[in-house]
Amino acid sequence: LLQSLKKTALSGDEESIELLHNIALGYDEFGKKAEDILYHIVRNPTNETLSIIRLIKNACLKLYNLAHTATNSPLKPAGPDNSDDLLFKKLFSPSKLMTIIGDDIPLISEKQSLSKVLLNDKNNELSDGTNFWDKNRQLTTDEIDCYLQKIAANAKNTQVNYPTSLYLPDSNSTYLEIALNDNIKSDPSWPNEVQLFPINTGGHWILVSLQKIVNEKNNTQQIKCIIFNSLRALGHDKENSLKRVINSFNSKFMGEMPNNDNITDHLTEPEIIFLHADLQQYLSQSCGAFVCMAAKEVIEQRESNSDSAPYTLLKNYADRFKKHSAEEQYEIDFQHRLVNRNCYLDKYGDANINHYYKDLE
Repeated sequence: LLQSLKKTALSGDEESIELLHNIALGYDEFGKKAEDILYHIVRNPTNETLSIIRLIKNACLKLYNLAHTATNSPLKPAGPDNSDDLLFKKLFSPSKLMTIIGDDIPLISEKQSLSKVLLNDKNNELSDGTNFWDKNRQLTTDEIDCYLQKIAANAKNTQVNYPTSLYLPDSNSTYLEIALNDNIKSDPSWPNEVQLFPINTGGHWILVSLQKIVNEKNNTQQIKCIIFNSLRALGHDKENSLKRVINSFNSKFMGEMPNNDNITDHLTEPEIIFLHADLQQYLSQSCGAFVCMAAKEVIEQRESNSDSAPYTLLKNYADRFKKHSAEEQYEIDFQHRLVNRNCYLDKYGDANINHYYKDLE
């Protein structure tokens, strides 16, 4: 049925387009597939589909205006028991339909309001004046996490941790410090594989790689930390904070280890390397995208060869990227953002399907 509707919709049949939209409002698998069909057509325009895309956008806006009238709210449903609220729920939550709607809304203020809902932006990560559809904006914590969790789902040699800010509010302590301490308390042998930590230092994302290795010079265990930064510098205060956290973790690690005379059970001073890649000459707001792409490089390469060193992988990635022209760098960034957006939206689509079927049980 859906493929038949897609075929007739692509021929310009408005009834098929409206029917696909009605099906897409559902939270079952058919709803998701219908939504994916509409989204794919809009996101992949050709000369032959431009008029079809206009019909799809018009149908989306028609639904949005109808939902606005029915629920008497431009953003939030009035109540969970209202049938109209349930019918139009997808238009008030992260969904691909919502991205089609917002893309065609001319008012910047309304785009920003929709972006808050679409990105679940409770922590106000969107900077003033930006919205979900801006091609050059920072990725949010949730977007970065959705992408990294998907590519690391089956990884055996690398683990991705939840993205966090560097500092706790009104404190000199860091989220990284808490995460490291919690892990070592629960498992004194941690880390057993490479650990990746996306960290927001305050308007800028970096990637911290942590690994326990054996120092070949003296046959002792050692913590090796690589801080990947897509800018040319990070700042002394932030560098010193990161050094303090890693050194403190190293001391706690040594304290948690068995107290015996075997030198191979003890750690030497940690090796901390700052890799300032200087990749953002043309992509001023793409630090989050670089964290995702760099992490993907480490994860995939280490699955092929578990002995691959994160520093070498990150350095090679940065060197390759710099060889691209400005136009090629823009295109790489653009394509990554599309993939990242799909991961984010699919996460909510899949979660809603699971919730739908759970309610039926």
